[in-house]
Amino acid sequence: MWEHAGLLRTGAGLAEAARVLDGWAAAETAKAAKVAAPAPGDGQAREDANLLRLARATVAAARARTGSLGAHHRLDDGAEALRPAPEPIGAR
Repeated sequence: MWEHAGLLRTGAGLAEAARVLDGWAAAETAKAAKVAAPAPGDGQAREDANLLRLARATVAAARARTGSLGAHHRLDDGAEALRPAPEPIGAR
């Protein structure tokens, strides 16, 4: 997730993240079809499923927003490239 959907993103990177996450979701669906639902006390399985849902929703939202917003910067949005912050006054 950090590599493709972190603070610096591209459409291609987000597409790759979606592809990987979709593959994991398909594998989980196939696995669930063979196995009964997780036991009520199996918190780790529920947490993993929820994290996968969250990751897929995050990537879908990032793909829908093609511009930069807040700390999340699209490197392929055509806007001015990131520049380092100016040096604070009196820093020398």
